[in-house]
Amino acid sequence: RSLWGAVGAAVSDETRGLFAQGGAATGWASALFLWAPNINPFRDPRWGRGQEVASEDPYACGEFAAAYIPALQRGGGGGGGVEAPYLKTVATAKHWFDYDLEGDGATSRQEIDVAVSPRDQAEYFTPSFKTAVQRGAVESIMCSYNAANGVPTCLNAGMNDGLLRKDWGFG
Repeated sequence: RSLWGAVGAAVSDETRGLFAQGGAATGWASALFLWAPNINPFRDPRWGRGQEVASEDPYACGEFAAAYIPALQRGGGGGGGVEAPYLKTVATAKHWFDYDLEGDGATSRQEIDVAVSPRDQAEYFTPSFKTAVQRGAVESIMCSYNAANGVPTCLNAGMNDGLLRKDWGFG
């Protein structure tokens, strides 16, 4: 956990340093928003993004989020570093929710509709996000590209407004 925090703090410092240098970047490219971490559990090697995630275990992904996100956002890193009294960067936990396929060859990740049982939802796909919200205090969440059980993830009020915001306290 301390290594995850130390890496997060180093990324935060580097991001701040690059931001302070300015340059030709404008818009999103010049912002302190990070499209990290990817906290989806890795269960299928055909996914193609396994190198981005901490584990196939939802608990381990959550522990990663709990250590890495605060270090990205405030520095410190659990290794004796000093946390900033302000947000150094904004971490974005991704990909909320039910995302571990880039597509099935015939269907792209934007078109795929996955069927996910309530049990898989509760035990596999959402625990790392709950930890990111409640222990990691993540400032931003990016929804996944796909639909789940017939509803595009970005439009799923039950998951976004219900579980994420009301039940877990995000936002």
